[in-house]
Amino acid sequence: MKKNIIWILAGAAAIYILAKRSLSKKLQFDFTSVGTSGSVTSPKIIVNMAALNPSNQSATINSIVGELYVNNKFLGNVTSFTSQKILPKASSNVSFTIKPSLLSALPIIKSILYNKSKGYSFTFKGNANVDGIVIPIETSYNL
Repeated sequence: MKKNIIWILAGAAAIYILAKRSLSKKLQFDFTSVGTSGSVTSPKIIVNMAALNPSNQSATINSIVGELYVNNKFLGNVTSFTSQKILPKASSNVSFTIKPSLLSALPIIKSILYNKSKGYSFTFKGNANVDGIVIPIETSYNL
């Protein structure tokens, strides 16, 4: 009897792990918008992404880390450790705020804040921790 329970628990754990790995292969991230706030001396970049989940499983994004580039120039590091829920069979909004380094990104930020015209290409390269599984993210957005 004990062996049967152990085998049932081991089988359930294996199914759970396989399902989470399957989710990590199917989950996609896509930019929805990029905006600015703050001032030239204290700039903030607000990035909104959609977590596209075609599976029947919900998940939780535990953290997102990476780098944001504008027109192939480094803008800032992304570090978000706020848990965000991903709904099953849905597009869930994921957002984070970047406080770029003032010295390295001042020309880019000044241009974005004062020249809100089109012609910017944003690229995010990083990783997301989704239910303990690390998923690489690389996506672009053009204004």
